[in-house]
Amino acid sequence: MITLSDLNIIGFKIKYNSKPEYLYNITLRKKMGVLNSEGVLTVNTGKFTGRSPKDRYIVEDFETAEKVWWGDVNKPYPEKNYNKLKNKIISHLNT
Repeated sequence: MITLSDLNIIGFKIKYNSKPEYLYNITLRKKMGVLNSEGVLTVNTGKFTGRSPKDRYIVEDFETAEKVWWGDVNKPYPEKNYNKLKNKIISHLNT
């Protein structure tokens, strides 16, 4: 398993693999969802219910270059651009 420190992201307290009850309680407390008549958590996502199908980018590198079906759905994203973006995000998270 990769940890945040493996990615040079330090100083954060992150909770992951939380139990569903914990996540339910946060959602209800913050009024981000409600329980329906059967006790199932429901969330109104509005009119935006998923990703834009034309916004799917995959890093094109030595592992993906010949394995991905590139085209309108799977658009290549240059590895050097990915690394720049990743470093920018890590820097931002560390400040």
